[in-house]
Amino acid sequence: VADHGEASDPVARAKFQLAGALPQTGGDFDEALRLGREVHEIDRGAYGEEHPETARSLALVAIHLRYVERYEEAEVAFRDATATLTRHYGAENAETAEVRSHHAAVLEILGRHDEAIAEMERSLAALEKALGPRHPLVGRTQVKVASLYSRRDRHADAEVLLGKCAANMRDIGNREEGDCLRMLGRILTEMPGRGEEAKAALTRPVEILSSGDAKDPYLLNA
Repeated sequence: VADHGEASDPVARAKFQLAGALPQTGGDFDEALRLGREVHEIDRGAYGEEHPETARSLALVAIHLRYVERYEEAEVAFRDATATLTRHYGAENAETAEVRSHHAAVLEILGRHDEAIAEMERSLAALEKALGPRHPLVGRTQVKVASLYSRRDRHADAEVLLGKCAANMRDIGNREEGDCLRMLGRILTEMPGRGEEAKAALTRPVEILSSGDAKDPYLLNA
């Protein structure tokens, strides 16, 4: 989720940044949720319901609701934040698309699989248009879409998407290419007669590191 803008309330900005950092530093998720709610209330009072700053802090609340497994509440919050950002920036805006991808992930957790795929596909299409096909965020979203396809036994669709992902990410950074290839390898292992191809896809990130040609650190245990 994008940070608060420079013009926003400085207290809200500080709390926003702290709430976002707490889960990543081993902090308390409930405390992060409390801070997120405080920021959202500040934004609602300062900007109103329909302002993008209010939508950003609502998306932050939704992220922490997901962390504490309050998925139904998170789904509503992500949906509302996405709707506000869409009205303000449009559906093809990168920030709107990124929040939409979070919404899709919660829909999947709730078992609303077809809605999750449709929402994640919309996110991917918007990111490709806004950022171009070779952006790391596009690659990460392609992996998410492919994962959803795989769970619905759409392995062929996932394979095509991940092949495109790996090709586009090849010159961007080895972590992005590696993520595409690892997911491709996992999917190929579920397809009859594709064992050798799966092994090749899963081996490629190791070969990149061993050759010394890695352009950035790739974490094999990520």
